[in-house]
Amino acid sequence: MQLEKGIYLRVDSAKKIVRNQTVLDYINDLYSKNKNKERDEKRTILKSELINQIVMTNYGKTRYVKIIDVVFDTVDDLKLNGKDQTLRQFYEEKYQKKIQNPKQPLIEVESKANKLGDRCVLVP
Repeated sequence: MQLEKGIYLRVDSAKKIVRNQTVLDYINDLYSKNKNKERDEKRTILKSELINQIVMTNYGKTRYVKIIDVVFDTVDDLKLNGKDQTLRQFYEEKYQKKIQNPKQPLIEVESKANKLGDRCVLVP
C-alpha cells in the first residue's frame, strides 16, 4: 500500500495462540502459585482466569470450546444425562483416557461448532 510519506506495510496479527500446556497443567500451576490462600479463594482465582477462555481439545476430534464454568464435583459424582454411567467411566470407555486425579476441577464448556450452544463438562 502506498501512502503520501512512503510505503506502508500491513501485517495481520495471529488469531490463535496454541500452547503446549494443558488446562490441567495451567490449573496445577495456578494452585501452586496460590498455595498459601484458602481453598475458596483459589477456586475464585481459577474461575476468573479460565472462564471465557477458548481451548482446544487434544482427544477425540480436535475442536475449540469456550470455558463457561469450572465445576468442583468429582468425576465419580457426575452422572451422564439419564444414564447410570459416571463421567470417569465415559472418558475411559470413549477416549481410553484414565483420569489421574478424580478430584481435579472440571471445565464446563460450550462448543463453538455446535449451533445449539449445548454445554458439556470436560476433564481438563
